[in-house]
Amino acid sequence: MTPDARYIVFCSTRAGTMNIWRMNSDGTQPLQLTTGTYQDLPSVTPDSKWVIYRTGKSIRKVSIDGGPSEILLSREVQGPSLSPDGRLLAFFVNDQPDSQVWHVEIYDLTSGSIVKRFALPDSTRPFNGMSFTPDNRLRWTPDGKGLAYVSSSSGASNIWIQPLNGGEFRKLTDFKEAEITSFVWSDDGQQIVLVRDTRTYVPVLVRLF
Repeated sequence: MTPDARYIVFCSTRAGTMNIWRMNSDGTQPLQLTTGTYQDLPSVTPDSKWVIYRTGKSIRKVSIDGGPSEILLSREVQGPSLSPDGRLLAFFVNDQPDSQVWHVEIYDLTSGSIVKRFALPDSTRPFNGMSFTPDNRLRWTPDGKGLAYVSSSSGASNIWIQPLNGGEFRKLTDFKEAEITSFVWSDDGQQIVLVRDTRTYVPVLVRLF
């Protein structure tokens, strides 16, 4: 939902590839905002005028009314998320292709530079199981002073918090099983709503004749 509550911004393959779309808050009048082979993970600026999104190799922005897009960052990143004040963009990066060592970086949209970089907890990754879930991006805390993310380790997913002031990351949840596929803060910042998936294994005996 855009901050002014006029539109809902979403991803859809209805035009043949994954693109960014906009529709009225009541679900009417869908409008395609982007074209191309793949775009996802949209964030709307606080003034409701721009949509920032990810492509395969860059971060771009486009007007909420559509039109040409503008490159903000020419780099492949995972899980980008716009800060509540619209000044910073946080995302996951790894320094080497296929590396399992991940960091969180914060990009200043005004200066065009990386202003902070944080290591993730050892032996964890910001993914569910072995693959990245697109909706499981970084989430800014409501006060804008920290970043929340899902990290999976020892067969369970949990939410961790990284303070922006450089303090130690801390574990917010302590689940012993299941994977968190999506989460979001409540408007008052006092609760987190999340989706957890469990796996059920059914043994099957096959008799060979």
